Amino acid sequence: DVFELFFRPDPNKLPYYEFEVSVANTKFDMFTPSRGSGHLRRWLKARKFGWETVVKRRGKLNTSDTSKDKAEGWSVEGRFPWSDFAPTGGKPAPDSVWHFALCRYDYSRSYPDPELTCTAPLTQPNFHRFEDYTPLRFVKAN
Repeated sequence: DVFELFFRPDPNKLPYYEFEVSVANTKFDMFTPSRGSGHLRRWLKARKFGWETVVKRRGKLNTSDTSKDKAEGWSVEGRFPWSDFAPTGGKPAPDSVWHFALCRYDYSRSYPDPELTCTAPLTQPNFHRFEDYTPLRFVKAN
C-alpha cells in the first residue's frame, strides 16, 4: 500500500511535486521540473524535503501466513513546511489555486494488478496526469 500526494502549484507551468508514504512509513519525494524531463533517475535526489509523517496501523504488517494477517487498515498524517515548495514560490498567497491529487496504490496479494484510486478525475490510469488534478484554493486564516 502506498498513499501518494501530487501538487502542481501553477496550472500554467510544468513543475509538480510527488510525495509518497507506505504503511511502513517509508517515504518517497520528488520535485519534477517538467514531465518527461528525466523523471525518477534525474530528479529523485535533486533536493531534500522536510515533510514529516506518522502512520497508524491497525493490524500486523506483512505477516508470512496470510490466514493470520488481521490487517484492518492504516492511516497517515503529515505536514509539509512551505520551504518544500520553494522551487515554485513556497507558501501560496491567499486565493491562489494549486492543483492536487490524493492517490493510492494497493498492492494486495488478492489482486492480479494493483488497485488504483485517486481523488482527481483522471482521464487515464496515470497519477502523473496533472492536467486532470483537482483545484485547491488557499484562503487567508483568521
